[in-house]
Amino acid sequence: MSKKNWQSNANPLPLHPFAHFVANEDWVLLSGIGGHDVSGHIAESAQEQAVTAFEKIKVMLESQGSSLNEVVWFTPYVTDRADVAAVDAVIRQYLSGTRTASAALTIVGLVDPRMKVEFDVWAYKGAVITADSRNVFAD
Repeated sequence: MSKKNWQSNANPLPLHPFAHFVANEDWVLLSGIGGHDVSGHIAESAQEQAVTAFEKIKVMLESQGSSLNEVVWFTPYVTDRADVAAVDAVIRQYLSGTRTASAALTIVGLVDPRMKVEFDVWAYKGAVITADSRNVFAD
């Protein structure tokens, strides 16, 4: 696949007019990944929704020859600050050992009012993330 050619996936069809992911030979970009299972059911807790979303993320990345270990950018959207710690625990579980760049947003709401979390993910195929323990903010 040429770097100029991106594959777009929208199966199953999302409610909005965008793909679940686009990918080329180097990148897999996932957006709007929520906690709905394949039947459309969504758990009550933000933590359970996060687990379901990560399981979908894992499958989508693997379908494109990537993995959670290659995630270089991750954006969680959480609708209630009270759920942030529980969602962070799930993120640490699935991205263990990987310190990605990230923004963390608490937002008013998502498309489906039952949704408490949604994730955007960028993975670079072949990425190896290593820890840099230098204090980049030191004078």
